[in-house]
Amino acid sequence: MRSLAGLWGGRLRFVVVVYLALYVLLDWASLIDRASPLGITPWNPPAGLSFALLLRFGWGFAPAVFAAVVLSDVTFRDVRAAPWALPLAALVIAGFYAAAAEALRRRIRLSPALERRDDLIALLGAALAAASAVAPAAIAIFCAAGLLGWGDFADLALRFWVGDVLGIVVLTPFLLLMFAEGRRWPALVRPGAAIEYGLQLAAIGLGLWIIFGLESANHFEYSYVLFLPLIWIALRDGLIGAAWGIVATQIGIIVAIQAKGFDTETVTQFQFLMLAVAVTGFFLGSVVDERQRAESSLRDSEARLQTVVSTAPDAILTYDESGRITSANRAATALFGAGRRALTGMPLQEVLPQLGGLAPAGAETTAQRTDGSAFTAEVSVGRADLEGRTLHVAVVRDVSERKRAQAALRQHEAQLAHAARLTAAGEMAAGLAHELNQPLAAAISFARACEEVLKAPPEKLDAARAEAGALIGETVQQALRAGEIVRRTREFLRRGDLRPRAIGAGELIEATLDLVRAEISLQRVSVSAEVAPGLPPVFADAIQIEQVLLNLVRNSMEEMARAESAERRIAIAARPAAGGGAVEFAVSDTGPGISPEVARRLFTPFVTTKESGMGLGLSVSRSIIETHGGQIWAVAKAPGAGAEIRFTLPAYADDEDRRDET
Repeated sequence: MRSLAGLWGGRLRFVVVVYLALYVLLDWASLIDRASPLGITPWNPPAGLSFALLLRFGWGFAPAVFAAVVLSDVTFRDVRAAPWALPLAALVIAGFYAAAAEALRRRIRLSPALERRDDLIALLGAALAAASAVAPAAIAIFCAAGLLGWGDFADLALRFWVGDVLGIVVLTPFLLLMFAEGRRWPALVRPGAAIEYGLQLAAIGLGLWIIFGLESANHFEYSYVLFLPLIWIALRDGLIGAAWGIVATQIGIIVAIQAKGFDTETVTQFQFLMLAVAVTGFFLGSVVDERQRAESSLRDSEARLQTVVSTAPDAILTYDESGRITSANRAATALFGAGRRALTGMPLQEVLPQLGGLAPAGAETTAQRTDGSAFTAEVSVGRADLEGRTLHVAVVRDVSERKRAQAALRQHEAQLAHAARLTAAGEMAAGLAHELNQPLAAAISFARACEEVLKAPPEKLDAARAEAGALIGETVQQALRAGEIVRRTREFLRRGDLRPRAIGAGELIEATLDLVRAEISLQRVSVSAEVAPGLPPVFADAIQIEQVLLNLVRNSMEEMARAESAERRIAIAARPAAGGGAVEFAVSDTGPGISPEVARRLFTPFVTTKESGMGLGLSVSRSIIETHGGQIWAVAKAPGAGAEIRFTLPAYADDEDRRDET
């Protein structure tokens, strides 16, 4: 809201000066068919000018309206008999119209461009309400001052009300639209609009001539012709066209009334007719504007949609209920090897022979190009009901290259897994030679000792046989040990295909614990499992990872039992790995821990801390984890603080992510 000081300073001073001049000029021009010495006229355009500026500048412009009313009344009306009545009436006029304008600005937030139909309804309603308050109040003041007779109060109040309402309804929207931001007159933007404007003005003039120019006892007989040119203008230019057409019609009626010299009653009737014409024209123009905005928005939406569809990388086909293609985008023409015209009208079954009904997103099927070649495609099908007809949409993506890439990737992963096994086998070779040498050397020693014992003299033969039997038993045990080493090595080196899938860390841990619950209970071990919330699944062979976890849990139980730990606890945890993209598993216990010497060689084949251990469990576990693309290591801890083994596995990524990474 602008203050009084702000109003009379700056550029608004010029606006006020121009307003005062226009107010006086319009008041002088509208002093027609005066009723009473105060010159109450059937059309009061100064009210429309004042209301427009009050809507523009708010309460701060009310003093200018007060000054304009006083200045004009002093100039054209004789109020010397009661000088107090003039400023009081001016205060009522300025106050009520300023209050109505402020309500529109602040509460209803009227748009000066009258873009919404509600804006137009609010403006017309405010004009009727404000004039209904101003007219009787102003006439009552003049009657109380003795300037008017109370016997004429009703007629004069009605005439005052009609003049102000028409002044606001006709002129205020025209002025608001003329200076509203974003509004452009059609004459400035449409070729040939100036000529059309001339024809429209001529049509208004013709209508006025038919009503007032023809000799007729009843000039209202042809009053409907006033609506015809206004309908034309509103349909062509919307609300802004209706606004200038209404102003032109009102001016024409006022000129005709002056020329014909009608009585006051007839003039009032014509002004009510003009009010009906104005309201009809404005609402028609508002409807046209809304339709044009809706059409423009629809065109913009269609253009954006067409841009999206035409530039989409996937083939998009629309087809009707009969299964015939109705449209195809650029990607579809490239994918199926045919132009839009060739695809349009073609049965969908010719390019998607196996598709039937709605397909879920990403459903795979065999598609066919127009040259007869087939390819694997992902298809998603949807439908929409549009005003009684159904539109089907099929989105097709060629995934044959992706399938080939996936197959090659799986083959490569299998080769890497086999190579990892061979690498591990190379590492095992040295340890295997040493490990086999010990039982074989022992077996040879026992065999030779047996041979020497059997050479004993006959009198010692029985004792020799007993001793030989014991030596043979030792030889057999060493041979069995060597055989066990060979068997386990052979099982590890045997090639097996990985079967990775997306699986949750919690599911892997739970499955592992299910396998050892009896052992846990028997050995009185407390086991806890903790999985971080929101942890992504891993991409792994569940059986092999469960075997790794099982091996680590059993190792912990055996070490705690061997050390006779007073408190036997195992903790299994799964959490995001540092750096992202992987999940870290940790298995810790309260056993004796791992010595630094053993920790350095812990995952080397045949290294073990167990008396009867083979030293292959952790080596096999390392190979499994590395085959999956992860790492395994022992966490350094203080002596007696227990052992902790950690390993990582890649987090699951879908096919889109895998393609992005390649």
